[in-house]
Amino acid sequence: MRTFAALIERNRKLFFRDKGMLLSSLITPMILIVLYATFLAKVYKDSFTSNIPAVVDISEKLINGTVAGQLAAALLAVSCVTVTFCVNLTMVQDRAFGVRKDFDVSPIRRPMIYLGYFFSTVRNSLMVNALALALCLGYIGMMGWYLTVADVALLILDLLILVLFGAVLSSIV
Repeated sequence: MRTFAALIERNRKLFFRDKGMLLSSLITPMILIVLYATFLAKVYKDSFTSNIPAVVDISEKLINGTVAGQLAAALLAVSCVTVTFCVNLTMVQDRAFGVRKDFDVSPIRRPMIYLGYFFSTVRNSLMVNALALALCLGYIGMMGWYLTVADVALLILDLLILVLFGAVLSSIV
């Protein structure tokens, strides 16, 4: 178990030490939220309001909050997969630089090595995507907050499931 924890910690340190990989994984959600908010928000809002009958009166704050929620959902869906691929580059770099050969001659079993990569990918990706979730919640708060505590808890659960999906996908690829 100590070996497993050491592998996870090794991969975490390598990820945070590589400034290029860290910056690219952190900047991706921020760029996406700026692009979504500036360009797609009006398109989403127009599409949403055009399908509401004229008889129904919905407040502007609720419409803006709903549109912000749609944009946040799209951002998190994209970010959870792309960030995991970026985080999982540690495994690719280990193969490219021959570090895997060192692991292969060590007394560590091969499944333990792969599980170390997987769980460190999940852990590092959760850190980055938690920041993206905080940005999205801040954006929803500015546009029109309508979420309950249960909704936020379900968002966090959804984030965990999306990160696990992205980690499995990036590990397979």
